[in-house]
Amino acid sequence: MKTALNNRLPPPGDSTSVLISAPAVPNRARRILVADDDQDSRDLENLVLTRAGYLVDAAADGEEAWQALISTHYDLLVTDHKMPRLSGLDLVARIRAWGITLPVIVNSAWPGLDEAAEHSHLCLAAILHKPSDFNEIETAVRRVFRTSYESSSPRP
Repeated sequence: MKTALNNRLPPPGDSTSVLISAPAVPNRARRILVADDDQDSRDLENLVLTRAGYLVDAAADGEEAWQALISTHYDLLVTDHKMPRLSGLDLVARIRAWGITLPVIVNSAWPGLDEAAEHSHLCLAAILHKPSDFNEIETAVRRVFRTSYESSSPRP
């Protein structure tokens, strides 16, 4: 069966040069892991980020997030801090101890969250304070991707 593309190709043995322009390949959708033990917060972040065009997976606590991180490639982690089994900051510390340079946004209502910024070894990309609104989450994610991936791109 011939396709439309095959109908435009010269017959075999023809020395005519053919330039086939493929459609532009869209940028790979970035994959985000959202870790939050609060179902409503997790669902809200998932909805906001999915509508913004990201591929989003969710984890109900830090340990579940860790298992997802070691089995799947993610471009960003958005995590709460106060979670059962493994807190958000302990999750980030584990990630860094394993040499994983994944950008991380902490989105939490924990009152000591500003102190987390002082732990430079965690290399947090952003800290958001709950309740975060739609725009705040989406803007932070875009800023992190722009900053993280521009700085890792080769310069002309």
